[in-house]
Amino acid sequence: MEPWRIYRLCRMFGRFPRPGSLDDQPAGLNDWLLAIDDIYRELDARRERARYPA
Repeated sequence: MEPWRIYRLCRMFGRFPRPGSLDDQPAGLNDWLLAIDDIYRELDARRERARYPA
């Protein structure tokens, strides 16, 4: 996935990676991938709730 698509996906969902352990350390690729993983988990949960409404 291209970096601009990753950024756009994170911006759409308001999920940006947390910076590293130091405040001035920028977020690394792994941090971005974890943010994307959170987005996909949320989308899967939404899909399941839509499929099986309470």
